[in-house]
Amino acid sequence: MDPKVLKYLVLLNQIALVMMIPILFGIFFGKWLDEKLNANGIVTVIFIILGLMAAMRNLFVITTKFFNKDS
Repeated sequence: MDPKVLKYLVLLNQIALVMMIPILFGIFFGKWLDEKLNANGIVTVIFIILGLMAAMRNLFVITTKFFNKDS
């Protein structure tokens, strides 16, 4: 397999993980905290939004480092 193709496959896998983990953490932690605080879902929404923001930040950092290293 071409090493360049392998690098892009690794990048794709890494992007999937750094997008998925913060969002899932936000969902599960938000639900757990909602149950503890009886907050009717508002904490879950806040943590999902925070997870999305963290995922976007991680995506930006990883792709910037990857493409700056390639050039």
